Amino acid sequence: MKRTNLCVFLASLIASTSVIAVTHTVNVSDFQFSPQMLTIDPGDTVEFVWVSGSHPVASDDGSWTTFSISGGNPSNELVLTTPGTYFYHCTAHGSPQNGMWGQITVSSPPPILATVQVADSTFTPQFLTIDPGDTVEFVWVSGDHLVESDDGSWPTFPITAADPTQHLILTTPGTYFYHCQIHGGPQIGMWGQITVTGTPASVSEATPPETYAIMHSPGQDVIRVWCSESDASAQVISVLGQVCSLSPTSQDAWTTVDVSGLPRGNYIVLLASDRGIVGSRLIHR
Repeated sequence: MKRTNLCVFLASLIASTSVIAVTHTVNVSDFQFSPQMLTIDPGDTVEFVWVSGSHPVASDDGSWTTFSISGGNPSNELVLTTPGTYFYHCTAHGSPQNGMWGQITVSSPPPILATVQVADSTFTPQFLTIDPGDTVEFVWVSGDHLVESDDGSWPTFPITAADPTQHLILTTPGTYFYHCQIHGGPQIGMWGQITVTGTPASVSEATPPETYAIMHSPGQDVIRVWCSESDASAQVISVLGQVCSLSPTSQDAWTTVDVSGLPRGNYIVLLASDRGIVGSRLIHR
């Protein structure tokens, strides 16, 4: 696999991934905020850090209560969750967009995952249509369930109180039927259907592994990976492109990847083989 193809794939995945619990620093000195312009994701923390002088930091439109940054109060944290543009200034050395002022832009959140709620006897929605490469999130509501593909398109996985969330990525257009192994059968009882439309976006001329699954439940410290290829590896990569973990996978068997040592945040899980690469977003809480 060429490195350029991997970089393109990473860039496309990172572009749709929101970083969780990131802290940004704004240095406050005599006559400036540095950086003056800052872009963050919803829920990120902005920490104002004193360098010199004494500065009351006020929102132009009253979005937050004015706070002081000085030698006696050297830092203050601000969390913004609503997308939009926020202007602010130092009331001692500036005014709205004049003198000592700054701007924080909160970007719009990424698209929501397609969610299937799993209850005692139903998948909701029972019928789901997605685009190639979209992530389907199965979320536990009640009961114990084994989610099985009718035609073996993915390995069976549990949805229970102990395993409340699983992610599934389908890249090939078509119709996929599935059921709960405990409470149904192929198109009987507790069953569902996922339709993948269109043509998958091409990252390279290589194709993904024939059969694969990347499973992770938020709050747990392991990822489970299944791959039909003998030469594949699972990589956990930060949104900055740093490889945090690399594990060879077993052919036609589950491979467990320990992520307990990673800081909390957002990562990308890549499953790579000679045929190509596939990926999934990892929210490590």
